[in-house]
Amino acid sequence: MQPVSDGADEVGVAWELASGDGGELVDAEAQIARRRLQTGRGGSFAVARVAGETAPLLFTAFGNQFWSVSPGQPIAALPLQIFQYAMSPVDEWHAQAWAGAVVLIGLVLVISLVAIFIAVAIDRSLRYLELAEKAAMETTIGALRSALTLRMGALYAVGGGGALTRLNEENPFTWLSQLPDAYIGPQWDPKLADISPGSWYYDRSARQVVYRPQRTRYLVRPGPEDPRIRFRVDVEYGPVDAVHPSNPALLKADLEAVNPYLWQAGESAGLR
Repeated sequence: MQPVSDGADEVGVAWELASGDGGELVDAEAQIARRRLQTGRGGSFAVARVAGETAPLLFTAFGNQFWSVSPGQPIAALPLQIFQYAMSPVDEWHAQAWAGAVVLIGLVLVISLVAIFIAVAIDRSLRYLELAEKAAMETTIGALRSALTLRMGALYAVGGGGALTRLNEENPFTWLSQLPDAYIGPQWDPKLADISPGSWYYDRSARQVVYRPQRTRYLVRPGPEDPRIRFRVDVEYGPVDAVHPSNPALLKADLEAVNPYLWQAGESAGLR
């Protein structure tokens, strides 16, 4: 029985490890630990293989009929005891060897169940953390959309429909009465490495609201290596009215995702 290769498992979190951020490093290591527990690498398979190895114990533990914990003295070992009793001609010892085997199998089973329970607990914890992050991001986007509606009303009251053309030129975060704690301010086309995971910023070069997720296990990324989710103010007008050319008909004004993304940390998922 060979353990599953961990190459494919760890490739999935290589991007998080490469980022060097402490929060993502912990998440990536937790994902690797969960997968190793599930595949048995370093977990239940290793315990089962060690528990069944008797030959090395013949030359290391040597066996002892009495309890001893001294590394310089022979030490009792259950696999070795089973082997010695099974090789003896005494029927009572054969029965004890079978009983020892049952105990050994029970220990391996308990350890395996505990390992599976820990793996499931880690998996659920990571999922709920990502679900909370997704909900927090969507709450911020909802607040920006509400602020967009209020800003539209203020601009229209002052300058009419023509003033609404300024919407996609403004930083939407300036419309909020309270900025998100993770907002780092306006940036000019920053590199991914310069943005901390879990941060919001306004990209002045692209005029976009950008969020860099901290946990991306369930996120289908917009790009092959870039996990950032981008939004922009989309304003559409209808045909210009000849009677009121300065007040074109507004068809739509919304804060929309630049590229559709799929974040399925919840029970249901869809392109946003």
